[in-house]
Amino acid sequence: MKIQKIHNEIVYEKFLVELRKMVKQYQGIEINKYMKHLFHGTSKTDPALIFESENGFDHRFSRPGLYG
Repeated sequence: MKIQKIHNEIVYEKFLVELRKMVKQYQGIEINKYMKHLFHGTSKTDPALIFESENGFDHRFSRPGLYG
């Protein structure tokens, strides 16, 4: 098994903007109280379809409780 980190630059920039807002909004609260790391497996889907998409994860293609 191999774990590899791949991220979409556009989606990552959007994430950083939102994270900065949250850090400002929740001053004095540890970041791990409101931020969680999620892992995404793709089974048969080519990971490039996800990380090259401007939208990143697409909930329309996910099963209940999972991110698409």
